[in-house]
Amino acid sequence: MQDEQLMTQLLDVFRDEAREHVQNAGRMLLELEKKQPTDPEFPELLAETFRAMHSLKGAARVVNLPEIADTSHRMESVLNAARSGDLHLTQEHFDLLLNALDELDNLINAALGGPTPDKDYSELHGRLEAALELQELATDGRSELPIQQITETDVPEPEAPTGAPDESIRVAASKLDVLLAQAGELLTAKIGVDQRSKELKELALLGEERARTWRRAVTELEKLFAGATPEDSVVLTRVSDALEELSDLTERIETVAQDLSADRSRIALVTSDLQDEIRRLRMLPISMIFDSLPRLVRDLARREGKLIDFVMGGADTEVDKRIMEGIKDPLIHLVNNAIDHGLETPNVRLAAGKPETGSLELTARMRGNEFILKVVDDGAGIDVHKVRDAALAKGLLRPEEIADAPHEDQLNLIFRSGLSTSSSVTDISGRGVGLDVVRENIEKLGGRLEVKTQVGRGTTFRMILPVSLATAEGLLLRAGGQRLAMPITAVTRILRGRRSEVHSIEGKPALIVNDEPLAVVRLTDLLEIPGAAEDLPHDFPVLLLSTVTKTVALVVDQIEGRQEMVVKALGKQLARVRNLVGATVLGSGEVVMVLNPLDLLKTATNDRRSRVVHASWAEQEEAEKKTILVADDSITTRNLERMTLESAGYAVKTAPDGQQAWRMLQTDRFDLVVTDLNMPHLNGLDLIRRIKGNARTQNVPVILLTSMGSAEDIARGMEVGADGYIVKSAFDRETIISTVGQLI
Repeated sequence: MQDEQLMTQLLDVFRDEAREHVQNAGRMLLELEKKQPTDPEFPELLAETFRAMHSLKGAARVVNLPEIADTSHRMESVLNAARSGDLHLTQEHFDLLLNALDELDNLINAALGGPTPDKDYSELHGRLEAALELQELATDGRSELPIQQITETDVPEPEAPTGAPDESIRVAASKLDVLLAQAGELLTAKIGVDQRSKELKELALLGEERARTWRRAVTELEKLFAGATPEDSVVLTRVSDALEELSDLTERIETVAQDLSADRSRIALVTSDLQDEIRRLRMLPISMIFDSLPRLVRDLARREGKLIDFVMGGADTEVDKRIMEGIKDPLIHLVNNAIDHGLETPNVRLAAGKPETGSLELTARMRGNEFILKVVDDGAGIDVHKVRDAALAKGLLRPEEIADAPHEDQLNLIFRSGLSTSSSVTDISGRGVGLDVVRENIEKLGGRLEVKTQVGRGTTFRMILPVSLATAEGLLLRAGGQRLAMPITAVTRILRGRRSEVHSIEGKPALIVNDEPLAVVRLTDLLEIPGAAEDLPHDFPVLLLSTVTKTVALVVDQIEGRQEMVVKALGKQLARVRNLVGATVLGSGEVVMVLNPLDLLKTATNDRRSRVVHASWAEQEEAEKKTILVADDSITTRNLERMTLESAGYAVKTAPDGQQAWRMLQTDRFDLVVTDLNMPHLNGLDLIRRIKGNARTQNVPVILLTSMGSAEDIARGMEVGADGYIVKSAFDRETIISTVGQLI
């Protein structure tokens, strides 16, 4: 029994190790294929690929998987022959090695419980042996040792371990899911504590008000009992004593309220840190998907007879495991689409005055609380006329429905189920099953899919997704007497409208905001809440609800404030309710429905009473949040600064010391840095010197936020280039927000 448990544990370890070796080998083979043997990087890439196969062979032998060990050993022998210079790798060799990697992947999956390949591997092994036989003929017997012995003796000795031992452990993702759910419940409890704290403060204020009333009553009684007998004065004495007891009780309530407020702050910090750390444990680099795409692009490009320069950026961006699992298929489909539909063959590109090699770019990045994936090609673009004609031919809409439709709406027809503009059906396109499913999958994750295109110039798809699926920050609001919650990420601005400012444009109500007409849509109308007032009030709250391409002015009855929410699904019976994404529980125990911004925008778009105005791509990019980097070795101060700045609408990232902050500045773009003075590894003054002395970061404003407030300290900070100086003892929300606002 113990042996079985040990083998199970070993197989779990082998699974991750084997897939990593196969993935790394595939990536390096694709790099090798692009290079010449004279390239300085060629020998090292070849050696790394060899080491990956050698390590996989050894690991497979440990867990008794001979088919995997044998295949990887034969690949290792071919690579070793290339390393020794006895074999020149040709295109056919790379095809063979990549095909062998595919078979290894199938064998690994089968060994771990997947379907067993119904295949004889002797043909593949024979082809690998044939490559070695050619090598032996070419060497003309220069080696007296068999190939296997050369391979075994040519393996470099493992390097001696340095530093502290690896203390990492493997934790199942399901356990992290449970832990994250429990942290979500802790957040719900924290929200309840917020509510109790508020109620206690209100109770203390009520006690003070009652005490003031009784003091006035005692003053009147003292006048009334002036000159009274001692017996009559007993009543006054008892009333005075009761007043003192009430005052003491009020003071005790105030003390408890203050203590509870302090406890609430500590719980808020711990809860926030706990959730952040659990999320961080679930975060994985997007490279886990990216690494498989160069091979996909290579194979499809060769099959389609196209030349493609494939570039990836932001592969080290980390994203939640559930998000990664959900975007893999949509991302692959978009890449397939770009190769099949977008990029042209070399002769077509040359005839159009383009380079014969097409460009395909894939980038990932974080923007505030959003994760953005962008797929860009410089191909033929999307012909909106063809899309419209295909939709009409398929009977997906009537001619009168599209006659006056704006360009954006016609382009969005590509997301309609069953639509395809491909003239032929292949295994990667033309079946009319694609972009509609891609969009649905993205929206299930709480994200959105946007597209822009230019005929002859190319197409850009953007997937915009939330960072976390567990919690969200929202606005509590009222509409038609109901309390609802709106995810705040979809709200670009809150303003007050007046009925006198509502204009009629093309017979539809609109507000003019920044010289642009925006459709006025009432939330009660979208939700079809009965009993709502017919006319707009004289003034009303307005939420500007936006995606990249659409903005509407959403009218609500009242905005009650911001609320951190644990969004819960509605259950299988209500798996998909239009305009709702889930529900949340407030601190008072009240269950509140959470609105789905994308559904609301769709409903508003399809509402004939409203007109949706499209914002340009550039305008949306300009509206992105400013990003601030906070560096401080005190976790409490760091979180306080983060929450303060986030409450003012900034996106904030944090670093525990100057060294980490400097590394982050090398990879990410920041609009401002707030740093402590005394920090380990790299202090604030040296950090500022690096920032101001680097061409890339020299224009980034820096604020020194420190407890050291002497004239000499301030002078030193300004001397190295600090743009602002705040003493922590004088720190308050208004001071830092005002200082930040002056610099960005």
